[in-house]
Amino acid sequence: MSSQGITNGIEPLRSAPPVSTPVQVGDRASAPANLPQDRLVKQSGLNYTPTQLPDVNQARSWTPGSTGMTGKEANKPITAAYCHLDREMMQYMGTPLLANWTTFGKYASASAGEQIIQTEAMARVLNGHIGSVFQLMYDFFQHPILGFDQIRALMTGGLSLSAFRKNVMAMRNALVYGNTGIIQNIGPAYDVFLQAEANGKDGVAALRAKGYGRAPVDPQGFMLKAFEAYQKAKSLGDQANALQAGPDASKQKARIAALQNERKQWVYQGNILLAMQEQWFSAQTPQTFGNPQVAKLIARLSGSIELEDPNGAHTLLPKGGDWANFYTRMGLVPAPASTPADQQLGVFEFRDPSGQTRRYVLNKAPGTIGAYFASGHDRELLLGHPEPQLQAGRWNPLPKLAHLASSAWHTLTSWL
Repeated sequence: MSSQGITNGIEPLRSAPPVSTPVQVGDRASAPANLPQDRLVKQSGLNYTPTQLPDVNQARSWTPGSTGMTGKEANKPITAAYCHLDREMMQYMGTPLLANWTTFGKYASASAGEQIIQTEAMARVLNGHIGSVFQLMYDFFQHPILGFDQIRALMTGGLSLSAFRKNVMAMRNALVYGNTGIIQNIGPAYDVFLQAEANGKDGVAALRAKGYGRAPVDPQGFMLKAFEAYQKAKSLGDQANALQAGPDASKQKARIAALQNERKQWVYQGNILLAMQEQWFSAQTPQTFGNPQVAKLIARLSGSIELEDPNGAHTLLPKGGDWANFYTRMGLVPAPASTPADQQLGVFEFRDPSGQTRRYVLNKAPGTIGAYFASGHDRELLLGHPEPQLQAGRWNPLPKLAHLASSAWHTLTSWL
């Protein structure tokens, strides 16, 4: 991954976009008054248990030696919330199972947690807490996410211990800010939508009533459009399953296949819209990739950033590109002028930092978020492991050691 900006005339987005107003996940005030607030049941059998997070924002102010909540401690309930919302959303969406945004989010959160653990242990060591050396070594060898390339990136600014310490804390703070911010920004939309649907009401209408689709809650309308897409996918799946269970199922194979294919497209549309919400409003802030220092560190992690899920390790932008750039990591490029104005699927319209409303499509370049979502949204292995932490205890050290050896050689040769 290089530090170059993307082409097609799009300027790298470094400054902070308008901030959408977060709401606490599991806002009990939004639960219908005529139903128990700890369990909502729809006549069709859909169950939904609202989710609540502790005050994870306190982890943002952690420093080595302090006694407040760490980023590691905040990551546990955050990842658990993703797992919970994923199970509830899959119940709503029905079969065949498809990955919604939280299906990917729980693994991204778990990966972020690993990196947070490593950076916090490193920060403690640099602050003189020798006992953290063992934790750092254990985490590094079991989950070498940072690897030698990452350490080299943290040495941006030379061999100065002060510069290294500042880089470690900048990276740690960016990871924690993003990890805590994303779930608090998007989680409430799931909560409002599923509470309404579980009560037999229109989840999209409930979102509109809560201010989604307009500022300040949802300035670009990404979240409202995403759940509109999920709702359409649900309807298409119900139609297909009804035909499948009917007496003429054998004669309706083509129709059933068409409905299920369109259902997949709408789910993918919803996933990308929520990905744009998280990347635009939580990952591109002055505290995260909008921080020039963090953006520089990320740019130096060329081809070494990985995301692990049950399908394996996925290298982000393996052929180059600036991961700190919103458009590059999403895989968004301007829509061709010939794109029909009324086309909905595969076209994304939003206001860029200049205030201009523009239309984009995905190029699905290797290692982009768009390509990752497209390749994994119907993979059985991904859908069969709802809890990322269940992967613990089945660690095979050989690939990790091979990765360490490869990273060490790459780093050594790059320094010589």
